[in-house]
Amino acid sequence: MRRIFTILLLTIGLSSYAQKSVEVGIMLGGSNYMGELSENRFDNIYFAGGLVGRFNINDYITLKGNAYYGRISGADSNSTSTFSKERNLSFRSELFEFGGNVEWNIFGYNPTLTVGSGKGFTPFLFAGLAVYKYNPKAYYVDRWIELQPLGTEGQGTTQFQDRKKYNLTQFAIPFGGGLKMRLAKNWSVTLEYGLRKTFNDYLDDVSLTYVEPGILEQNYGKLEDGGYSRVLADRSSSDVQATRDYDPITFVGPARGNSKTTDWYAYGGITITYTILGNRVKCYSF
Repeated sequence: MRRIFTILLLTIGLSSYAQKSVEVGIMLGGSNYMGELSENRFDNIYFAGGLVGRFNINDYITLKGNAYYGRISGADSNSTSTFSKERNLSFRSELFEFGGNVEWNIFGYNPTLTVGSGKGFTPFLFAGLAVYKYNPKAYYVDRWIELQPLGTEGQGTTQFQDRKKYNLTQFAIPFGGGLKMRLAKNWSVTLEYGLRKTFNDYLDDVSLTYVEPGILEQNYGKLEDGGYSRVLADRSSSDVQATRDYDPITFVGPARGNSKTTDWYAYGGITITYTILGNRVKCYSF
């Protein structure tokens, strides 16, 4: 029994012989979104950047924290779809993300060694959890106007109490992959791209159906009184609006978006990190 216990301790000791280190750095890259107002995955890529921290548990497992800033936007005017062009909606939003991920370094990676001394290059995969903050806006005449307070699909009106205003801070699941390479002792460069699975279809303020314009005016005011809800809910031409049918009982019109799918966003870029702390955990001795 004592021999078995000794072998078990040796196994644990050998598995714990790993380089634990802490890296800090910056990311420079781009951000974009995928939803009703984006026809192609890589439409409207904007500059993005942020701060990154990594704790390397061993050569294969890394915990990463990040704080990113970017921008997303979409416009029906860029679409080839007749439906989208007639809908004529558009938006943009600032996007802040605070995330935590687990990275799997497939070949193993050690950022504290000199170049050429092993485990200086690896592909990796990651997944985790993120909190993001956004605020979609539309440009009208000479200003950018926040869309969430306007309830453009009837949210917050007495007639559509089942349609609640969406939260501007929500959770997402980031996942993706990339490559890591050691530039010099303690210096590393990472190239990565990650999608964000959201549980939200309102990154672009578009999801459900049109509602009878009079409902929006009744609850949010007319344009001449400073109410933008009606004009920003339906930016189709007057000819298209004239053909739109609304149910006289429910006040619901045709589809404005696709509520069966959620919106996505992505960050990608190059990260430069410096190892500020590293210590080798020794084996147990007997």
